[in-house]
Amino acid sequence: MKRIFECGHKGKGKFCHRCAQEKEQRENEQQRAARREAAKKQWAASFEQDPVDLRGFPKGIVRKARHVLTRIQAGASIAELGGKRMHYDRHILSIPVGNGYRLICQDRNGRVVPQLLLTHEDYNNFHP
Repeated sequence: MKRIFECGHKGKGKFCHRCAQEKEQRENEQQRAARREAAKKQWAASFEQDPVDLRGFPKGIVRKARHVLTRIQAGASIAELGGKRMHYDRHILSIPVGNGYRLICQDRNGRVVPQLLLTHEDYNNFHP
């Protein structure tokens, strides 16, 4: 036998299954929103640890740049990373990060020090 619940819905059973399902969906959405917010804060905080300012670049490029930076810190050679020395100053190194971005580094006594990340368009006009 159907009955009318306090919420105004009709159904069989001891409680309104429709309202229970809606409540569960709202709680799940709140949990997802909290996880998204925590992930955004963690992503924003991760920029503090980078030796080069990577803010404002697409996520995929930031990940690739971080991968290149960790390989540089691990001691990978410039040739392994596809980098080259600049013709106007042999101490300035250019390492590709994806198709349209370049990481500019400086060679200081055999040690590679990252300086900045540029789009390929800015890189074409870059002369320190």
